[in-house]
Amino acid sequence: MQCGTIFTMSAEKEELPGRLNFIRRWCGTALSFFLFGVGGLLQSLLLHPLVYLLVWNEARRRKISRRIAGSSMQLFLRIMSFTGVLYFYYRGTENIDPNKNYLIVSNHPSLIDIILLLSLFPEANCVVKASMANNPLFYFLIKSAGYLSNEDPIDMLLQAVEVLEKGESFIIFPEGTRTQHSSAPVFDKGAAAIALKARVEFLPIAIECTPTTLTRQDVWYRIPEKKVRLGALIGGPVSPSEWCSDAQSLRDSSEVVTQRLERHIQQQMTELSHSPAPISAG
Repeated sequence: MQCGTIFTMSAEKEELPGRLNFIRRWCGTALSFFLFGVGGLLQSLLLHPLVYLLVWNEARRRKISRRIAGSSMQLFLRIMSFTGVLYFYYRGTENIDPNKNYLIVSNHPSLIDIILLLSLFPEANCVVKASMANNPLFYFLIKSAGYLSNEDPIDMLLQAVEVLEKGESFIIFPEGTRTQHSSAPVFDKGAAAIALKARVEFLPIAIECTPTTLTRQDVWYRIPEKKVRLGALIGGPVSPSEWCSDAQSLRDSSEVVTQRLERHIQQQMTELSHSPAPISAG
């Protein structure tokens, strides 16, 4: 597994007066989403159809399409950082072994979590919403990249196991949806069942998004009062077998592993929230 090259952006002090700074960030947010939409449309209508039609080798086609998507996510983060919308950082990259594949699991506080993760793990597979998978505009992107739809949850779980058994890494949010305001994440058992069936390690990641933005209750144009701090703490890999007994059934093991994973990531979230962001620019 390879992780992307991505810079840690500086947490510089706000230099503009409050009202002007708010206007700058609102305009930066609007510009960022406009460019994201236009870029996504051009990729969906031009780049990914060309990759799908011209690259016949499936593994190579998926790698190219995911690299395009990952590079786009990196660019989007840099645009949001440049325009003053947010600064982003991550810790714990030393815990990633590029020669191994993982089930990458994380809490899900914001819409932009997946952007951060795909920019860091551009070759990983992931789940996309059924509404997106069934949208003709995204057909070639999802088909070329081989991303999995959540339309049939059972089928998605089985496909995820196959993906991991083939040596790919797979990103999943065990909550299934974005965290509610002021709520601790509550995980479903699906991620645990996938890891147990595929016999792979978790790569637990805690994400913070402070102040909260782009949650299930938010719309893009209602921006926070200050610049967003978007950070990720990558924990050491954990084998699910460490948290359960071989004698337990898959159902019982999944329940135990889910509870342990939930507590594990909550501890990482606490550690992340009490630590200062790095003050370094790339």
